[in-house]
Amino acid sequence: MEKKIEIEAGKSLEDVVNILLDAKEKGERAFCEFNGHILHSNDISMDSAFLEVVGCTKAEHDQKIKDYLENYEQEIKSREEREEEYLQKVEDSRGQEKIIITKEAVINGLKYIAENQNTTQDELIDGLLQLGCNFTLDDINDQFPESINLIDGMKTGALSCGATVIANMRDSDLGRDYGTIRFLNNDNDTSIYHFIRILTGDETYTKENIDISYR
Repeated sequence: MEKKIEIEAGKSLEDVVNILLDAKEKGERAFCEFNGHILHSNDISMDSAFLEVVGCTKAEHDQKIKDYLENYEQEIKSREEREEEYLQKVEDSRGQEKIIITKEAVINGLKYIAENQNTTQDELIDGLLQLGCNFTLDDINDQFPESINLIDGMKTGALSCGATVIANMRDSDLGRDYGTIRFLNNDNDTSIYHFIRILTGDETYTKENIDISYR
């Protein structure tokens, strides 16, 4: 009679195959369920199990994992190198005078981000720097030492929070991705559009109205 082996949470497919192979070696007929697949000890092999469950042999699966990890590590390294270049651009644009973050710079910077969502990161940085948005997170903290939650500040039009969104989206690929999802994809009470309406009083500045300006 074939018995069912209960598999503990966290066991890998390789673990499961080895359990069934051990049962087979002992002359036991057993089966277990793994990710919706029923595997039997009498006809189990590592490759047959991998082919059924993941669609390739174990060696092919291991190579895919290895390639993925290598590509992931390379992407992290490449991103870090790009972001070092971004920060250097900002540093090169700064003179000796103390940076003062102004309402005008924050408005212009956020408008540039909202109206140029299809630009490359380098183009975004260059555009923001030309508008005087060369302040860093340290500058923001120095000028606005009071602690304000970013989301709350975007709701109320806090200058430090608008500047923080600019700096994060300018200096980091991930920061730009997050800012796009959180502050640009929807026109709500935490969006860049809402923030600009608060600071300018221009109620016509909406996502819908500037969609035609995307470049």
